[in-house]
Amino acid sequence: MQTMQVFLLVFATFVFFVVFGALAINSTVVESWIGHPPIPVVFAVARLPVSRELLQVSVFLSAFAGLYFTVYAITDAGYRRQFFGDLSRGLEQAIGVREVYRILRRESVAIGPLGDGS
Repeated sequence: MQTMQVFLLVFATFVFFVVFGALAINSTVVESWIGHPPIPVVFAVARLPVSRELLQVSVFLSAFAGLYFTVYAITDAGYRRQFFGDLSRGLEQAIGVREVYRILRRESVAIGPLGDGS
């Protein structure tokens, strides 16, 4: 479940930076930063309105955000308690129910099918 949260955060951050970069930063600014015209991204028959450099920066920033969130989630006791609280209580309950089932099954086998211990 937590892995899905990290991947969702990474994907949402990636999409945000690609859209924001495509809308907010024009190609002349990119060219002045990198020293050459931005390289457009071309798939089979379509040319996308984003550059390779924008995709590279978006991947880097979204991966960094995912790494930061992962470290935060692992080290923050309050987040772990909130996220894993219900999960661990459910797991404890399932283990307890299974243990009771095993004890009852062991006792029913020991008693035998007729109830006389044979």
